[in-house]
Amino acid sequence: MQNFYSFLKACTFKYYVRLFVLLASDIFMPQAFAEPKVVVSIQPIYSLTAGVMKGVGVPTLLIKGAQSPHTFALRPSEAKSLSTADIIVWIGPALESALEKPIMKRGINAKQLRLMDLQNLNLYPFRSEHKCTEHDSHNIDSYDPHIWMDIFNAKIIVTAIVDELSKVDPQNAATYNANHQALLKKLDQLNEEIKLCLKPFQQEAFMVFHDGYQYFEKAYNLKGLGAITRDPELQVSAKRLRDTQTLIQQKGVKCLFAEVQFQTPLVDLLAKTMNLKHGILDPYGANIKEAPENLYFTLMKRLTSDFAESLK
Repeated sequence: MQNFYSFLKACTFKYYVRLFVLLASDIFMPQAFAEPKVVVSIQPIYSLTAGVMKGVGVPTLLIKGAQSPHTFALRPSEAKSLSTADIIVWIGPALESALEKPIMKRGINAKQLRLMDLQNLNLYPFRSEHKCTEHDSHNIDSYDPHIWMDIFNAKIIVTAIVDELSKVDPQNAATYNANHQALLKKLDQLNEEIKLCLKPFQQEAFMVFHDGYQYFEKAYNLKGLGAITRDPELQVSAKRLRDTQTLIQQKGVKCLFAEVQFQTPLVDLLAKTMNLKHGILDPYGANIKEAPENLYFTLMKRLTSDFAESLK
């Protein structure tokens, strides 16, 4: 019997030792920190954000696939993600006009990173006449918002995302900074690849359906002569169509480009009528199935190959 009581005491002692170790580890051991809740508007910026957050978490994407950022409507789940976000990353109302009111209403507690407000970006005014007259020339909203198609701008965007995440989540700042350096190197390599690929086509004139490519054109010295339509949401007028045909004849346009986000038979019809090449561009990566952090790089490479193949 005495041996039994000795055994019982020993077991009880071991139980309390074990309990103490568990409690001590819970109090003194480092805890796993919850990843920040980051909501991003469009796929190219989502991809760059995912690259910064690699190893920590994955951001939430609002505008998926071929949805237009101009006419996008929030679903209940997407509205909820705005309400619970720590950081909201978007270009600004010049692009995601449909998001301006929901962000102001539901994202009031989140840090807003409006990318058009960043310093030192390459910014170009709208080339469409109606846009230039609607805004003061010194207003940031008078500039073309398709800023991610210039890799110089992409690097500034990545740096801004790193800075904001490090403020909100300092425990993972070292990871964000390591990812930052890797991304900058990868973006530099991408830039050199695109330059090399497009150099033979710099004198080939083309037009696009929607004027959203001037950052890409200027970065790689391409001969873009403007757009068929000034506003992709409106029907092209007969006068505008005649002016476009005249420009095509006078300037020796070789190719017309349609766009995944704006399905229209007009480009195809015009190309057939005037015996021009016909290409399709995708500035948002609508049809790309990639790991989030790779999507931007695939998007830019695909855009490059689409231009090169159509301008041959």
